[in-house]
Amino acid sequence: MILLSFLLLAAIFVSEACPVGFYGWNCDKKCSDFCEGNGACGKYTGYCSSGCLPTYWDLECDKNCSRNCAGSGKCNRYNSFCDDGCKPGYAGFSCDDTCPPNCGGNGSCDKVTTFCLQGCKPGFSGYTCSWKNL
Repeated sequence: MILLSFLLLAAIFVSEACPVGFYGWNCDKKCSDFCEGNGACGKYTGYCSSGCLPTYWDLECDKNCSRNCAGSGKCNRYNSFCDDGCKPGYAGFSCDDTCPPNCGGNGSCDKVTTFCLQGCKPGFSGYTCSWKNL
């Protein structure tokens, strides 16, 4: 009796994989269109198996990376931190903060400290170019 019960339970929990691009108990849900690789996702979770296409993040690759990410625009799948840093003028790990307004050059700043990387606009000084020169 115990063996029969075990076999019935095993039959319930062991099932075949879904076709690529689908998930769910009945394989009737579609994986995100933004799953990298062959578009496969976890049978029960819908989490993208091979990561996300560039500019998308989260387990199901259903969130956009910041438009202020530099380079390819790709961000970390688990925390949305921009892989290639920020576009000039933006700061923060996800590049959602702006650099101080008086940064010189192309307006870029360190993404953590917001210290201006190319000096200050004329008439300003300091790490964040916040001091007006006399």
